[in-house]
Amino acid sequence: MDNKDISNEQDDPVNESLYSRWRERLVQIRLPLLIIGHLIAFAAIYWVAFLMRFTMQIPEHQQVNYWQSFAFVAILKCAVFYVAGSFHGWWRHVNFSDFISLLRSAAVATLVVLAFDYFVTPTQIPRIVLLNDLVLTIVVLGGLRSFFRVWDERIAPLDGKRIKERALIVGSDFETAKLAHLINGQHGLGIRILAMVSTMEKRVGNRYSD
Repeated sequence: MDNKDISNEQDDPVNESLYSRWRERLVQIRLPLLIIGHLIAFAAIYWVAFLMRFTMQIPEHQQVNYWQSFAFVAILKCAVFYVAGSFHGWWRHVNFSDFISLLRSAAVATLVVLAFDYFVTPTQIPRIVLLNDLVLTIVVLGGLRSFFRVWDERIAPLDGKRIKERALIVGSDFETAKLAHLINGQHGLGIRILAMVSTMEKRVGNRYSD
């Protein structure tokens, strides 16, 4: 072992400590960051919805309409998503039920914005803009949440430095495969399941979804 290897081993505990403190700090400010991020995303999505409606050339009076309405649209949508609990889950554990929740939150938010626009605001938002906004909200937020899960389960584990132990898991049923998948998805554990040990000959050579 040369001096470089010794130095790397000595630096690892320090790096891990810094990484842990950094993650703890992010957890503490996670909710404000999510709210700010969603407000920015909703405002940007709303602008793109206008661009789609007017084929990339928004008339001047509709630009005024956007600037007069984007704030309450973003705030109302953010409030609906907050009440629906969309800010309290971990995106790296997103699943199909979270996608259904996203659909529901986006639909309710659109209805709230539509009602507010109809009964309160003096100018009317084009209905096609609101429909575009609904579709874009689902696509963009769904894509972002899926990306975080893909990063956590597929990309982050590629960093071999985080894998401290490699192991086998005994069993070949669905529950065992699911457990192996969950362990491999938690790269912070530092454990990588390489294979499942089965006593059932018909399952030898099979692969589980990983």
